[in-house]
Amino acid sequence: MPRAQHLITLEHNEIAELTRNDVTAITFHCIVGEVHIIRSNSEPDVNDSGWLYRRGEGERNIALADLSSAPGTRVWAIGRAIASEVLVDHA
Repeated sequence: MPRAQHLITLEHNEIAELTRNDVTAITFHCIVGEVHIIRSNSEPDVNDSGWLYRRGEGERNIALADLSSAPGTRVWAIGRAIASEVLVDHA
């Protein structure tokens, strides 16, 4: 089942999958803190880097190919602040 405006809360260095299945596009918004966003088919390592999004930043209906040139049909977030929140929505 896709996530529809689902709020995900992350602690520092916590990893969460923003997608629940394979997707081709995603919408997300960092509400609190900051997160690294990573495109990958498997769970990344906590030390991996991705695109950094801070409070107030995000993407609207971005194709995964435009989000990152990395392979994969899943999107992950790693919390980089003491507490981070990401609102995610995808088809």
